Amino acid sequence: MRRTDAATILLLFTAVLAFLVLLASVAVLTHSYTYIVFDSCSYEVAKAVTKLYPNISGSIVFPWQLNTVPRNSIVVILATNISIGLELLKLVDLSQAILVATDIVGNVDAANGIINHSDAWLYCIYKDRSALDRIARVIMSAKPFRSASPAPLTPLLAATVIGAVVSMYRAFEDKLKDFVDKVKRVIPLPILVLLRIKIEKEEALNHPLRRAIYEAITKSGAIKLYDLLKLGSRASIEWHVWILIRTGLVSEVRVGKKRYLIDPANTEQSLKTLIQLDEDVKCIAENSTKRLKELLAICRTDEEAVNRVLELIRKTQFTTTL
Repeated sequence: MRRTDAATILLLFTAVLAFLVLLASVAVLTHSYTYIVFDSCSYEVAKAVTKLYPNISGSIVFPWQLNTVPRNSIVVILATNISIGLELLKLVDLSQAILVATDIVGNVDAANGIINHSDAWLYCIYKDRSALDRIARVIMSAKPFRSASPAPLTPLLAATVIGAVVSMYRAFEDKLKDFVDKVKRVIPLPILVLLRIKIEKEEALNHPLRRAIYEAITKSGAIKLYDLLKLGSRASIEWHVWILIRTGLVSEVRVGKKRYLIDPANTEQSLKTLIQLDEDVKCIAENSTKRLKELLAICRTDEEAVNRVLELIRKTQFTTTL
């Protein structure tokens, strides 16, 4: 065996060993957050917490979407109404999770922290930031499980690991890129199918408020989010709109700070209504054949809004030609 081959093998072995040590240490030190929400107020609280407190940010799920939770994860159970189906929690194994819950949740061992459900209401109704701060502090106080694993990596070992990984990458950069390109061509679709949380369309329309929202959108093709608030509170509308978007029953188009909901199954009618509702959309549609820079100068709106409207125009043209 040539000396260069032996050196390469030794470098590879050292890098892999160091990387495994790093993974083991990180697994001990890190934990994830999962927010289980049972009502629209709880959803709004979870959304605000994950946005304003990045250190406790995590995934937000509804109880019927949850089958398992990651080991050593911190699960935050948010409910503000005892009539909600909390019995669904019995279907999920939470024995390996650290639980934090609102005080209204019964039969849950939340030794790591109890959230006052009144604070949730204070934030939902009055946007009381001090109430949200109290909720966040309870979640932050949750203590992850301790393990008898070795102490955290020392700076020297960390530097060794980083150096070994960098050296290995440089030594095998071309082969690694070829491998990654092959993986990208094969893996993405199955992974997305497996990981995507799917809500059935029939299930989404079972709720009377969601059906009312859906019918209001499909009747006109497009509607301002603000105009839907007559059907319920903002928190409730936002929650049900999110579910409709996830199922693909409706789509969202943002023009500046304005939010519109459209019927993706009828893009032609959606575009016509948007043009009637918004002058910026009308300007973009009338000048859609112009170059982007010229279009931005004429309509004086943001590039993201222009791209969204142009995409809707392309879909309408494609549908019309079929």
